[in-house]
Order: sequence, then structure tokens, then C-alpha cells
Amino acid sequence: MITSLSNKTVKEIAALSQKGKERQKKNVFVVEGVKMFLEAPEERICGIYVAQSAENEMLQVCREKLENLSYELVSDEVFAKMSDTVTPQGILCLVRQLNYDLAFLLKKSIKNHPLYIILEDIQDPGNLGTIFRTAEAAGVNGMALTQLDEIGYFAHSLGFLLTGLIRNVRFFFLFDRLMPMGKIPNQTFCVMTSVSPLRVRTTPTQLFR
Repeated sequence: MITSLSNKTVKEIAALSQKGKERQKKNVFVVEGVKMFLEAPEERICGIYVAQSAENEMLQVCREKLENLSYELVSDEVFAKMSDTVTPQGILCLVRQLNYDLAFLLKKSIKNHPLYIILEDIQDPGNLGTIFRTAEAAGVNGMALTQLDEIGYFAHSLGFLLTGLIRNVRFFFLFDRLMPMGKIPNQTFCVMTSVSPLRVRTTPTQLFR
């Protein structure tokens, strides 16, 4: 059982919970709570931590999943250090991020009249979660997101929203937001934009080239 606040693992998880750059560097994000732990794909979980006072409860409500995966027991004080919630439920896990790019998505869906969404500067994790859920229901093939430090991609709150959907909606980050249309092969695409034509005098294709 981990009891020291100065433990290396504790410090690393606390940093993952609080810093978007650390999540990108380690290629993992933190998911907390029973519901999201149960929804997280087992093959992508790379660490499970349970608070000492919550162990018996977690062994009951998450029994089937915890039987297949090992977990680390930590003191309540240590768990509070690692957690990013005000009232933690006593269980959190580290989940590996999935990394796609435009070439991969096009290769998988170019022959099936694909539908893609490009999101620019979405700053609210709640809004992004709603868009992901709507995109899944609409059968969207992939989503591109501009890289924003403000939203802290894969932050705790975003992990809550997307853990269960991340397998169904493939997405990637745009480091160059002018790139997508220039990379699409010579195929017929219909480009739609939410930008008012009264404000933009260029064609949609020119917006991306």
C-alpha cells in the first residue's frame, strides 16, 4: 500500500491530473469514479488505484472488473493528493490515449462517403463531450481538434465524458489548422462550415488551403 505523499508514482499521477502537457507527454489520462472506471476499456488501462477506506466497496461494485485486473491500494491521504475531484469516490485509473491521424482515418473510410468534423478552439470540455456524443449518434467517421492548452485535452472532466466513447469516435489533433483540405486525396468532398458567408469572402476550400 502506498502511504507516502512523496512517492514518485503519486507525484506523477497528481501531475497527470493537473497538467495537460504531462498527459500528452505520457500519452495517458486519468479517469476517476466507478462509472467511468467500469466503462474504460480493459486493454487500455495501465494502472488502477483504490483508496484504503473504499476498498471493500470497490471490490463489491467493481468486483468483476477488478478480478481481471490488479490494483494498487493507497491511503486516503494519498488518494486525495492524486485525485482531481472535491469528493473522490475512491477509485481512479490511468488510460492510454489512442493516436490517429488524417491519413489513417481517410484510409479507413474514404470509400464509404465519410463524414468528418473539424473543431476549432473548443474551450469547454462539457461542450466537447456533447459534440462527441452527437457525432457518435450521427455516425461521424472522425473528428479533428485544434490544439488548445486552455481545454486541457484528456483532463479529468473530459475523461469523464469521453472514456466510454473514445472507442467509437476516432479523432486526432491539428497542430496546423490549415492542413486538412490540402491532405485530402483527389476525391469529391462537400465542405460545410459554421462561419457566416457574410463574414468570409473566400470559398470553403480556400479557407483550408
